[in-house]
Amino acid sequence: MITKKKLLKIAIVGKKNVGKSSLINLLSGKQRTIVDDYPGLTRDVIEVEIQNFGIHALFYDLPGLDVMDLGEEKNELERLAREKAYEFIKSQADVIIHLMEPPSPSRFDFEFREYHKKELTKPIIEAVNKIDSKEREFEFLPNFFEANFSPIGISALSKYNVKKLISILAEMFPQIRHDKDYEEKHREKSQKKGYYDSTVVSDFLQDDIRITIVGKPNVGKSTLFNLWAGKEISLVSDIPGTTRDTIDTVIRFFGKNIRILDTAGLRKRKVIEDHIEFISSRRTIRAIQDSDIVILVISAPDGITKYDKKIVALVKELNRAMILFVNKWDLIENKHDKIQKEYLEGLYAELPYLKNVPILFGSAKTKKRATEPLKKVLELYEKLHFRISTSQFNRYIQEQLKKFPHNQKFKIYYATQVAEKPLIFVLFCNHKSLISSNFISFLENRIREDFQLYGVPIRMKLKEKTDED
Repeated sequence: MITKKKLLKIAIVGKKNVGKSSLINLLSGKQRTIVDDYPGLTRDVIEVEIQNFGIHALFYDLPGLDVMDLGEEKNELERLAREKAYEFIKSQADVIIHLMEPPSPSRFDFEFREYHKKELTKPIIEAVNKIDSKEREFEFLPNFFEANFSPIGISALSKYNVKKLISILAEMFPQIRHDKDYEEKHREKSQKKGYYDSTVVSDFLQDDIRITIVGKPNVGKSTLFNLWAGKEISLVSDIPGTTRDTIDTVIRFFGKNIRILDTAGLRKRKVIEDHIEFISSRRTIRAIQDSDIVILVISAPDGITKYDKKIVALVKELNRAMILFVNKWDLIENKHDKIQKEYLEGLYAELPYLKNVPILFGSAKTKKRATEPLKKVLELYEKLHFRISTSQFNRYIQEQLKKFPHNQKFKIYYATQVAEKPLIFVLFCNHKSLISSNFISFLENRIREDFQLYGVPIRMKLKEKTDED
């Protein structure tokens, strides 16, 4: 593993909906985590590398640590999230920002203070969020002072006193002051082999390839993500919908820096029960748009479902390269020599488009063949940059035209490749109306097969040649 420059780890702790994610987003300068008025949005310990406000450090957005009655299933998720958060505070955090809110300390704030005194020896900075003026400081901070807290009043929304909070951190830990040479140092490190020891949501880590893991809830996306990242980043549970934020990290794999995004499970709009799931789904779609390659994960026992078909259609519409990973293959019983072939035939029958997509089988849980998708990513990335010379492509198109039944009056004068990622080809012809609409699909399939471009998006355009062309 590559050892990254030692950065201070700052955990932001507080009850639900106190503004931890808002503070992280302000410090990073981007909306990295979901922010809403609904409590309990963050379930993972989200690490964000911040090189802003004159400092360079790792900030951690932790789940709300107070307990709420959310029903048996949600309470189980809450318990898992809280256990993971407390374990992180104990074993990894260097300093804690205890974030509170007006009008006065909550029961949780008192409990966490006692926990800190008894269980931790780490430095702690107390802050009250949602204080956006001197008037509100005078109104609410005395309530905290009377309870023997010593907070600074800040506002993640209006930025009030945020620089003062940063100054306090920098005075306590001078090493967090901004290192201007960091990017250059990191670029030199990126030439080495191995994995980044990183769980960072960061724009400062350079990446060569961007991939997004998508799929229904509870198909094993986060388990796969954690396996590739080399540590537990995303909360893993048998309860569907555990991941809400989009988590990313950069790893080094066979000489390439790969940024991997683990997304919330996509669902049909009718199944999106609340506003938060809608935001998560919207962010997942944006992650797909920002990626080079999409890995669709399905559960082997479940097979391809109508939701998976929707995801395939979306990835196809967005012109992204795709790999299908059939996870939980270890759960398939009574395996025989032709089981994978039969399974593939079933997939093709359900969704013929999958014949154009590389399909891999494995298990994130047992780790069997679990790195095969990453190897396929490197292969697909090369194919995304496929290039064919204009002269060769013109000869190829004329040969294919002879194989396709068509009106002999239809002529293709000229053909050329105009773009990569996705591969776009333009065919200049006399009259588009003289050729069947199936011709484009025919050409796409032939190009994909003849040049081994499975999984790579291909777009063909017919353009009528004019005197100006």
